[in-house]
Amino acid sequence: MYVPGPNAVDDPMVVLGLLRSAGVGHLVSSESAGALESTVLPFVVDDEMTIDRVEAKRKLSQNRPEGDRAGVVSGLRSSGTRRNGAVADAMEL
Repeated sequence: MYVPGPNAVDDPMVVLGLLRSAGVGHLVSSESAGALESTVLPFVVDDEMTIDRVEAKRKLSQNRPEGDRAGVVSGLRSSGTRRNGAVADAMEL
């Protein structure tokens, strides 16, 4: 993945908001916000990244023995879902 470089977020209130939205709101209640800000926030580093593109490879058990791959394909097909069927099709290419 190509990432051009981070832009540090220096505003503690922005970081506090990000912590709240990241699912740690129970740690950032109004009563504990002051304590959190003074004890935890100095050690939190938040970077903002702009991602131009993502290049990925799919790994579909190509490095596994034929018997293993056949078992995975069979299991995927037996699930009955279109998504798993599509993965099984891709594995058989």
